[in-house]
Amino acid sequence: MIKLYTLIFTTIILTSCASNNKKIVSEHNESKTTNKNIDFNKILQVNTLKFKAKEKCTEANKDLSKFTWQKTVNIANTCLYNKEYNQLISIANFLSNNYKNNPFGAYFKSYYFMSKNLNLKALWLIDSTIEKNSDVGLFHYQKAIILNKLKYTGAAKASAQKALTLNNNNFGGHLLLGQLELQAGNHKLALDHAKVAEKLFKNNLAVETLLADLFFITKDYKNAIIYLEKIKKSNSVKNEINFKLAYSFEELENKKMSILYYKKIEAIKKSNLLSVYGLDVNEKIKEMEVEVAKVYSKKRQPSNKKIKDGE
Repeated sequence: MIKLYTLIFTTIILTSCASNNKKIVSEHNESKTTNKNIDFNKILQVNTLKFKAKEKCTEANKDLSKFTWQKTVNIANTCLYNKEYNQLISIANFLSNNYKNNPFGAYFKSYYFMSKNLNLKALWLIDSTIEKNSDVGLFHYQKAIILNKLKYTGAAKASAQKALTLNNNNFGGHLLLGQLELQAGNHKLALDHAKVAEKLFKNNLAVETLLADLFFITKDYKNAIIYLEKIKKSNSVKNEINFKLAYSFEELENKKMSILYYKKIEAIKKSNLLSVYGLDVNEKIKEMEVEVAKVYSKKRQPSNKKIKDGE
């Protein structure tokens, strides 16, 4: 009987110790990730030129408890960069459960739900992230993206501006504000943001597309052509680019180049232009070719001076 009591007593003590150790480990993990210890400047925005994947997303399948929270966040960023959302939510859940003082669990979850078009859920999650850290531009930028998806344009602009107030080098914030200001017809503001975004991320298709649209709309056709030429390999908007290039060259009185791009517009797009804009591309090409031929013929004719000299 004494042995039985001893065994029970020992079991209770061991269980209590294990529970206390678990609590100590948990508290230790949380203490390591208090906001004061997080250098948010080292957490790069994924869609920037400077972002380089430091880890492999496949690391998400390993025992994450063996990694530091910084390494875990880097793995999550790689999964986000590769759009591997199932892996991302797995890491996000781990961060939420094991590092409760750390805002990144909810932050990465917001991306996961946004990828599923559950944008209200994503908004709630990023709001909870901002509650823990209201002074991080990266989080306000993510909120701006979600609000824009929900068509809350004014609120999206406000969040993007807050992101830039906290970190003016936020590439995505400038790009988004450039796009929103263009939609609102605020061309000067849109251009200002687009130019900053271009400096932060050179040769970015989204920025070049924004600048091409801006210059075309404001009738700065010389600059429009420069950026349209840069993005013309983008197959998704190939016909639209060909039309804008043709129109820009026509406005600049370069009819040969205009004809070239009008001819590149696919047949189905030509019929669309006729039905929507009343522009018959085939007739337009014929008219311009006649004009070019007249100019060429005039250049070939001898001048009166030459005729007199010949006499």
